[in-house]
Amino acid sequence: MAAVVVAVSAVATLTDEHPLSGPEGPLDDRLLLVAGAFVASSAAFLVLRWRLMHHNTSLWGAAALVGTTLTMVASDTSVFGFGVGLDRHALPVVAIATMVVAWRVTRVPEIDTGARAWHVLVGLAAALVAGTAALHAVGLGMPEEGVAAAVLASLATVGWSVIAGLWIREGRRRRDWGLAWGSVLFMSLAGWQAAAVGAASPGRPVGVAGAVLLVFGALAALRGGIESLRDAVEAQGRELQATRERVNEEQSQAGRVRAAAEERAHEARNALHAVGAAIQTLERYHERLDDETKRTLSAGVTSELARLQRLIDLDEHPEPERAFLLHEVLHPVVMGAVGGGLRVDVGVPDDLVVVGQPHAIAGIVQNLLLNAERHAGGRGVSVRAHSDGVRTVVLVCDSGPGVPPAHREVLFERSHCGEGTGGSGFGLYVSRRLARAQGGDLWVTDRPGGGAVFGFDLASVGRDVVAAGVGDQPDDLSDAGGR
Repeated sequence: MAAVVVAVSAVATLTDEHPLSGPEGPLDDRLLLVAGAFVASSAAFLVLRWRLMHHNTSLWGAAALVGTTLTMVASDTSVFGFGVGLDRHALPVVAIATMVVAWRVTRVPEIDTGARAWHVLVGLAAALVAGTAALHAVGLGMPEEGVAAAVLASLATVGWSVIAGLWIREGRRRRDWGLAWGSVLFMSLAGWQAAAVGAASPGRPVGVAGAVLLVFGALAALRGGIESLRDAVEAQGRELQATRERVNEEQSQAGRVRAAAEERAHEARNALHAVGAAIQTLERYHERLDDETKRTLSAGVTSELARLQRLIDLDEHPEPERAFLLHEVLHPVVMGAVGGGLRVDVGVPDDLVVVGQPHAIAGIVQNLLLNAERHAGGRGVSVRAHSDGVRTVVLVCDSGPGVPPAHREVLFERSHCGEGTGGSGFGLYVSRRLARAQGGDLWVTDRPGGGAVFGFDLASVGRDVVAAGVGDQPDDLSDAGGR
């Protein structure tokens, strides 16, 4: 750009007539119109940026560019169709006011939510009107030619150069490329004034050179305005994306909290159901129960009360895994279901030792028994367990309507419940989650002869561990050979 400007200025200065002056009018006048349109457009882009981000620098920068446009208008009012005869008085006022506003841009904070565009623009307009009227009243204005005109033009050149330097410095410091590109416009204004001062003759070629300088500067300002607006839009997009991500995370967190609360409520209902069934069994069949069964039911009540206490205390720590006799954990659950009126056939070996979380295993079987009671009417319910020495499979079977293959995975979805069952839809979902938390899984398949079979698997412990005594096993299951 500098090479083009220097070449055009050299040609304009060395010739009295310029080949680019067309028959339809002086070229510099048309270029001045184009430059004014570019600068005004730049101001509009900066105002949009201010509207998007409350970017105070953009607002004051737009005011400086508006003043620059007015400077061009006042330099030759006939070009813009205003033959008011006040250009000699308005030009110095507009130039000085624009320099003051442009200097102010480098002093205001970058973000100011309290800034108002009409305050800035109305204040600038009032200063211009008052200053122009005052100079007109006292008869002072720009001299047409001579030493005084050269001195004033030289001062304007220095002023625009200083403003350009300030915008460059602030643009780099704030990483605001709108200011950096806008500084080129003020350098062009300085060159415009310098061309007028150093002209060998007042002919049109110098006017063309100055107009070319202004067009290049206006293009730079326009690019700065566009880039500023683009940066603002991108920043708004990033902020919107961050807001969406934050809202999604908060919603997810709220969903997790709600889900945890619903699961706790479900576990609490199951624990209360188990306690109630055990107490009812003790009350109804107290005289007919042997001491071992009574102790088993009492232990089951104690275990369920401990689970309730953990839920009330909002204990987030998972139950530790350990080796235990499976029938000792399942027997209280089955007795409680029997006490509630469910007929259950049990086939769990007394010496079968598994590795897992006892309360969780009891909760899974309790959920499956409740599911059989609701959906199968309690018909043909049985609990079986067998082991291959590595994994133990626990099966809860019923003689109900069964589950079609297409619906089997749907059963384990959160809040899914069958029509007319009255369930909460959390039992199977929670049971599968508990099974998977212990390295196993929960599934459903058909029962030969009709019905459904729900099964889950656990790690088994070798027979040598059983012979040594389950209670002597360490909590660190890496030594137990369970997984």
